[in-house]
Amino acid sequence: MSHVFCRLYEARIRVYTPRDDGTAEESLVRPTIAFLSFMLAVLALGCANLLAPLALISMVGVEGPVITSLNLEEPDAVTYTRQADGGFVVGSPGAPVTVVLFEDFACPHCQAYKETVDRVFNMLVRTGETRLESRIFPTAGGEMTVTAGRVAECADMWVPGGYWIAREYLYGYALAGEYNDLAARIAEDMALDPDTLLDCMANARQVEADVALGRALGTGGTPAVMIRYGESEPEYFTLDGTTYDRGGAPYEVIEAIVQRSQ
Repeated sequence: MSHVFCRLYEARIRVYTPRDDGTAEESLVRPTIAFLSFMLAVLALGCANLLAPLALISMVGVEGPVITSLNLEEPDAVTYTRQADGGFVVGSPGAPVTVVLFEDFACPHCQAYKETVDRVFNMLVRTGETRLESRIFPTAGGEMTVTAGRVAECADMWVPGGYWIAREYLYGYALAGEYNDLAARIAEDMALDPDTLLDCMANARQVEADVALGRALGTGGTPAVMIRYGESEPEYFTLDGTTYDRGGAPYEVIEAIVQRSQ
C-alpha cells in the first residue's frame, strides 16, 4: 500500500451524515473559500486554542489532507483524558472499551493505517462506543519520533486536546517530507511559545512510558492496535479464531468487536 502516500495531496472535508439506522454516511467535499479563509485567519491571529474543540487536522489517505470535523453536538465523544501512566485518550469516559494504538508518525504503514484510525474515531469514538488511546512507539522515525512524542505531550499542556491536534500535524509533516524542526513547526502552527515548549520537552517522558507498555505487551512494530476492556491490560484483537497481532486490524474487525462489547 506504499502508493497511498506517494501522491499529491488536495484539501477535502470529510462529512458524516447520520442515517435513520444509527450509522453514518461518509463523503468527501471540497472546502469553500470562506471556510479555508476562516481557518487561516484564526491561525494567523494566534487563536489555535479556538480550533481545538472545533476540528482535528488530518493528513491521511489517498485523498490528501482532510479536516476531520468533530461533532459539537456530542461533547462527550470528544472528552480528553489520560491513563494512570499518562497515556492520551479521547472519547467518552463511559465507553466500555478502548482501542489502543501504538504508532510512529514516520512509519509508512502507520500513515497508511491512519485512515482506518480516523474511521474508528468518527464512527465509533464519536458515538460513545469506544475510546481511542494513542501510544508513541518509535520505529521508522527513530529519535525524531521520540522528539515528536515530547512535542505532542507538551502541546497538551496549553491547548485543550493539544496532544491530538499535534498528532495530526505531525502526521502531516511526515507525509510532506518535513519531519524535522518539529518543536518549531508545532509552536508556529499551534501558536505556542517556542521557548516554553522546549523547556517542557526537557522533562517530558511519556514516550518512555508508552514504549515500556508496548514492550511489556509484546509489541514489535507499528502500527499495533489492541483493545482494552474496562481498565484491563490491552490485548490484541481476536475475531473468529484470528488474532491480529501483525499490523493494524481491519476496521470491520474493530467495529465487530467493539459492538459486541456494548
